[in-house]
Amino acid sequence: MSLFLIIFLIIIFYLFIRPAWRVWKAVNSARRQAREMNDAFRRAAGIDPQEERAQEAARKKASRKGGWTSPRPKPKKIDPAVGEYVKFQEVTVESTSQTTDDTQAPKTTLVEQQIEDVKWEDIV
Repeated sequence: MSLFLIIFLIIIFYLFIRPAWRVWKAVNSARRQAREMNDAFRRAAGIDPQEERAQEAARKKASRKGGWTSPRPKPKKIDPAVGEYVKFQEVTVESTSQTTDDTQAPKTTLVEQQIEDVKWEDIV
C-alpha cells in the first residue's frame, strides 16, 4: 500500500509541483534581472538605488498611522474654484400616445427635445 502512495506522490510532484516551482523560479529570475538592469541605469545617472529604496520604505512607513487605518484621501487634481459654472435649461418632456387597434392598450412614448450647444457650420 505504501508503495502505491509513494508512486502517487511522485507522479503528483512531477505533474504539478515541479512545473509550478520552475515557473515561480523563472518569474523571480526575470524580476531580479529587471531590478538589476534598473539599478545599473540609476547608478549611471548618479542615483544610489539602495538609498532610494530605503527612502521610499521610510516614506511609506511614515505615511501610515499605526493600527488598522485606511490610506489618506488624495487631494483632487483640479480645484473646484477653477473653471466656470455652466448654465442649463430645463427641457419639457412631451408624452404622446398611439393606438393601432381597439384590442391593444395605448402605447405611450416619451419624446424629448434635442439640445444643441453649438451651431454647426459646413466646411467647404
